[in-house]
Amino acid sequence: MYLTIYSRKDEKITDQVMKKAYCAAIQDMDDNVFVPIMAPLSDNDRIFLRAMSECEEPVKTAELQEKLGEKGPAIQPYRRRLIDAGVIEAPRRGELVFAVPFFADYLRSQNRRF
Repeated sequence: MYLTIYSRKDEKITDQVMKKAYCAAIQDMDDNVFVPIMAPLSDNDRIFLRAMSECEEPVKTAELQEKLGEKGPAIQPYRRRLIDAGVIEAPRRGELVFAVPFFADYLRSQNRRF
């Protein structure tokens, strides 16, 4: 099946070519966006983000606390640090979302727990 997109030489671009381009773009995101985001984070920040990635967005802080086995304000330092770093956002009280597109997918794709 061909897409209705044409190159400059009027050559049709196949689904296979588009898939390769998509995979290359995702790899670029991994290397140039996600890995640099993760590099300075603490192990606990990484655990927090991994737990968030396993929830449906927007992530309810109560659900996240339960998933992490924490109660009350125990997650607040990680939440605040990750918001300040621009990794996550709090669109409404008691809810969190990832600030970077595809970041939850990246975290879920990792084989090891951070």
